[in-house]
Amino acid sequence: MKNFKQLKTTRKGEYGEEIVQELLIGWGFTIYPAPEEAHPVDFLTWKEGELTAIDVKTYPRYFSSESTGIDRADYRTYKNLSTAYRLPVKLFFVDQFEGAVYGHRLSYLEPFKQHRDGKVCFPLSAMQYVRPLTDEEVNRLTELSSVNYSQYEQMPRYFTNDTR
Repeated sequence: MKNFKQLKTTRKGEYGEEIVQELLIGWGFTIYPAPEEAHPVDFLTWKEGELTAIDVKTYPRYFSSESTGIDRADYRTYKNLSTAYRLPVKLFFVDQFEGAVYGHRLSYLEPFKQHRDGKVCFPLSAMQYVRPLTDEEVNRLTELSSVNYSQYEQMPRYFTNDTR
């Protein structure tokens, strides 16, 4: 049986976290990684006196709508962090179908949330486009993916005209 760290989905998530961490470091943030054991967010950032919890989701948006989502359990965890500890939570999505990194603060996304099939969903129109993924990044994510992209064939991309 494979170790959790060896699973493709784990390696894909870690790669998405690396992409976002490099971006944030480039913007002048200090990164505080989460401990090795189970953790509520991927890492913390610090800049100009503000500590922020960051969680990175490395998967494509929904093929059936211009939205993306997170598990309800994760949503409750983020809400608890932001409410009980007054810790802002920012979600980043590393989306190989869109070929983009996008996201926003949970507090901003709140008014747009919808509950569907055990998920809390947010429209892509509520997200901030951060940057495109490089071809190399998309290829690496594809190698680590178990998503059947044939469902996406007729779906136009929201953030780019990219037809990869």
